[in-house]
Amino acid sequence: MTPEQQRIAIAEVCGFVKDLNCVANETDVFWRNPAGQIFFRGELPNYLSDLNAMREAEHILFSSTEPLWDAFVEHLYNLGYRGSSAAKYAIHATSSQRAEAFLRTLNLWVD
Repeated sequence: MTPEQQRIAIAEVCGFVKDLNCVANETDVFWRNPAGQIFFRGELPNYLSDLNAMREAEHILFSSTEPLWDAFVEHLYNLGYRGSSAAKYAIHATSSQRAEAFLRTLNLWVD
């Protein structure tokens, strides 16, 4: 997946929806966040480089079942960050690694 595809997929999981009433053209897409505020595509959270944004997205996994959280940690491990314990590789993973693990956990990753 391209970084932009990842960013959009995570935003959609987090409740952002395309605002079909505000589409200027195919590339200039506007989004509404869960609170109803309108965002231009370039203003969507940058989950791949912002740990705070990725933390907000991870709340979806926290509110889910335990196996889903376990799968997220397993994906982080498989992405190459292998610390001496599960806690270390989950804590020290980059936002990009977390984004990929998040999408893989939800079966949204496209090779």
